[in-house]
Amino acid sequence: MTHPIPLESFCSVLSMEGDEPLAGTAMTASQYIFISWPKIFWARKQFDSELFPETLSKFLQDLQKEKRIFTRLAYRNANDSRKHSQIFIMPDGVTYRNVPFPDIEGVLRNYFSGIPDQEHQRTFTNGSYIFCCTHGKRDNCCAKFGQSVLYELERESVERGIDLQVWECTHIGADRFAAIAVVFPQCFMYGRLRADNIRHVMDYLTKGYPYPPCYRGRLGLDTIAQTAEAFGHFHWFQNGLENAAVTVDSAEQISPDISQAYVTISDKSSGRVYAKFALQLTKQLFPTYRDCDGVAAGELKKASRWVVSESRVI
Repeated sequence: MTHPIPLESFCSVLSMEGDEPLAGTAMTASQYIFISWPKIFWARKQFDSELFPETLSKFLQDLQKEKRIFTRLAYRNANDSRKHSQIFIMPDGVTYRNVPFPDIEGVLRNYFSGIPDQEHQRTFTNGSYIFCCTHGKRDNCCAKFGQSVLYELERESVERGIDLQVWECTHIGADRFAAIAVVFPQCFMYGRLRADNIRHVMDYLTKGYPYPPCYRGRLGLDTIAQTAEAFGHFHWFQNGLENAAVTVDSAEQISPDISQAYVTISDKSSGRVYAKFALQLTKQLFPTYRDCDGVAAGELKKASRWVVSESRVI
């Protein structure tokens, strides 16, 4: 007989209790590859997954080291072919369908080398895509929170009639922030998602905004710019501003522990400025566990995070 794992054993729960901030923790690469792969084949380390070609694994790892282009495996019900994959290159909005497993490396080599592919048709995505980590072989939190979030995302998108494709994916960074998801083409990265806050995420997504309480940052920005941008989004969220746009005018580190940034919140349509802020960011340490294995081993660590320590209206 198995017993349920107590909530205090989940790294996501403990990270939240330790007040480690989400803002500024999104991935900083500007391009991502998602390759559909049967979930039943996923391994703890994604490139060790069953049938995954060794040469493709090496190519993708080299691509990450040399060009900071990250890859994740993806899965969606009714897309479980054991011979062909769909490939998504984001936020480029490019997709290739029904690519035989042995051809995937060639397709990607051609794409990133700017060489036309004569055998596989390139198409462009419509609507939005959300990839939610459900990589339970990697971490308990990804399974517990990711799966329920995935079901709710699917239910909400169907109920609202939103043009949103919902996919599961392998580990996308920092298990302690599970459930984690990324949205394209908006490039929003979310953390600490739960089934009961998905309706709010969808409310704001349909308006073109991130949902600030679960917002980790915009993919492609550095951590300082992400933290500053998140401050701007919290400003309109807390003040009930509609149709707001957030612009990070500048963000720079001026010492090992101090950064500064300037942020403008304006109306998307008219350009009217609601507020401009000068921000000082400082590094602070937060107690946390890296993942559920760290919880089991009692390995409490200190995570260094940029936080907005001063804000001034200019």
